Amino acid sequence: MQITVATTSEQQDLTLADELRLVKAALLYADTVTLASPAAAMVVAASRLMKVEPVERHRRMLDLASPLMDPEIRQYVPLLTQRRFRRQFPNYATLKAILDGWAGDVADVLSAIGQKAHMAELQAAISAGLLEIDELGLDPVAFLTDAVLAASGRAPTEGSTAAAIGAMVARVGGAVAPGSLTYPMFDDGASRLAAAIEALDGASRRDVSRRPAAEVGLAGHFVGRMAAFPDATVAEIIDVRRGLQRPLVRFRGALAGMARELEEAPWDSGFRDLADGLYRSEVGPALLDLEENTRDSGALSLLRHAALSGPPYAAAGTTIVIGLAGATVMPDIAALALAVGAPFALVAAGAAEMVKEQLRLQHERGRNRFVFLYEANQGLQRTVSRG
Repeated sequence: MQITVATTSEQQDLTLADELRLVKAALLYADTVTLASPAAAMVVAASRLMKVEPVERHRRMLDLASPLMDPEIRQYVPLLTQRRFRRQFPNYATLKAILDGWAGDVADVLSAIGQKAHMAELQAAISAGLLEIDELGLDPVAFLTDAVLAASGRAPTEGSTAAAIGAMVARVGGAVAPGSLTYPMFDDGASRLAAAIEALDGASRRDVSRRPAAEVGLAGHFVGRMAAFPDATVAEIIDVRRGLQRPLVRFRGALAGMARELEEAPWDSGFRDLADGLYRSEVGPALLDLEENTRDSGALSLLRHAALSGPPYAAAGTTIVIGLAGATVMPDIAALALAVGAPFALVAAGAAEMVKEQLRLQHERGRNRFVFLYEANQGLQRTVSRG
């Protein structure tokens, strides 16, 4: 399964908080993820501008800073590459110091952008081959120059962001189109764009496939309610997800079935209330069953029940049961015999009931459609607490 995460956060907000939250949810549910976001594209553009040789990086930083310079200083920027100018300009050392200051300031800003935007977290998923960031056809220098102008209160040039806007519309429209090979997971802005695409009429109207959007919308809603989810890092999400492939199959099946019963898509106003209702009626009770299952499957609890309420078994049967239960049960059997004052042989015989009950509980647990959420939360709690 491939998910497209699309967001339309303001370009000035480069924390990528919304993008990170949705990407984490998508990584838990999908096999691969594509992130389409002007803010993320801007961060990637900034990163690319920094990953060049020092001389080229200095030139690019001056290009970005030039719109903010006084005209008297800016006129000299294109001349810096001319050796004759550098030799003959009488105040070249002073000019160079001024321009170096501009270039250094811009470089500091671009370096801070990556740290502020949690790019190290996203890079963990990129390096694992699980996440791709759509750069939306941006010209990095032109796009960031416009961002610098906007930040300084000046009017940006026309056309540098048109390609990104068009790419976002195409990305959102493609994700919700019938027959799409990707599943959409959108923020509020991208959801409004999807709703606008669906509302088009006449010859330009496009049919929209709502069921995949509803399935992934439910997944994001349910995953977001996991207690350990907000504090988990992308690396922790990836690590926990690797061990949950079989439970994920059942979870996907459950959500696909729910989505078939829904008429609403995530961009509809009533979708959130419906998702909350499904959580209360279906997911919450299933997770409670899993909590009780986990509590009841403890070895000492089962042994205590078997020893105090079950009939004694023959010695031969006891030997077989101890072998099935494994050597790790032996200390529990001895501890329980001392705790309840029962003969060791009687308590050991009760292990047969423990094995049978554990198998039953494991079978019941495996058939629970929402065990993925429970085990993912447990796994994330362990990794977050270790961190």
